[in-house]
Amino acid sequence: MPAGYTVQSFFPLRHHAPEATGALLQLGQGPMVLQDVIVRREIGGSSVVVYDEADGPLVQIHISGLVTGP
Repeated sequence: MPAGYTVQSFFPLRHHAPEATGALLQLGQGPMVLQDVIVRREIGGSSVVVYDEADGPLVQIHISGLVTGP
């Protein structure tokens, strides 16, 4: 994960969701004010920012939660 990025804790539950592959998606923050991100983490692997509001400002996360499906 790039320097300056952090992820939310596991509470409340809406801040993380599992993928079918076993990876974990987590909400987090980037280095700028109100810069929400989604981070994909693999067990024993890497953490990658898969969505960043700085790159795609048309979708704002702020009070949203994560939901995944099949």
